[in-house]
Amino acid sequence: MLRLDFLWKMQANDEKDEMEKLQAYNKTLVLNILPAHVADHFLHIERRNEDLYSELCEDACIMFAKITNFSEFYVELEANNEGVECLRLLNEILADFDEMLSEDRFNTIEKIKTIGECYMAASGLTAATADHVQFRHVAQLADYAMAIREQLITVNEHSYNSFTLRIGLSMGPVVAGVIGAKKPQYDIWGNSVNISSRMESTGVPDKIQVTEEVFKVLEPLGYTFQARGSVQVKGKGLMTTYFLTGKSD
Repeated sequence: MLRLDFLWKMQANDEKDEMEKLQAYNKTLVLNILPAHVADHFLHIERRNEDLYSELCEDACIMFAKITNFSEFYVELEANNEGVECLRLLNEILADFDEMLSEDRFNTIEKIKTIGECYMAASGLTAATADHVQFRHVAQLADYAMAIREQLITVNEHSYNSFTLRIGLSMGPVVAGVIGAKKPQYDIWGNSVNISSRMESTGVPDKIQVTEEVFKVLEPLGYTFQARGSVQVKGKGLMTTYFLTGKSD
């Protein structure tokens, strides 16, 4: 009888270890799809497929960064495996951008998604990361925009290319949420998101165009700008914008 008890306990411990390993593996998979705070929401509650996760985020900062001349670089030839090698380089560039987000200095920023050669990220999407007084999350996203631009210069030096980033920044309220039950996707919506996209599309290659709201937050923090003037923005009319040029020591 003691022998059977021992065997049952051994089996129970093995099954518990397997379950814990499976839970850890599942959590890793979820964390590769959703931000940590959203993943915790789904992993620690009972939910139905129709349940909707959403959160209103005040003063979020949004960035769109597009490799403007990648379409000129991409060609499908036998020499580059019908374009696969071009996509491999794009993946390496975007993976570099992803890896930089693991640095502590960018801990308020979440990658939202990539759309082709365009990279979208935002900061201040949780109560823990939004700074409504000193706007640390806005400064972090500005620093990140300048950092990925520098990273692309390094890529150009090693790959003998001349890629340029056109970057746009805006700030304001957004709604963050998860849509989809089978393949859930975290995204953000709102007027501020649309304006950030316009800051990128109406911008200039190798420059970071920001709204007047972002300028007013960052300029007192020592960031330097070049005034661009009024820019015609679809759906908004004329908007005063600035180019972020750096940060004073």
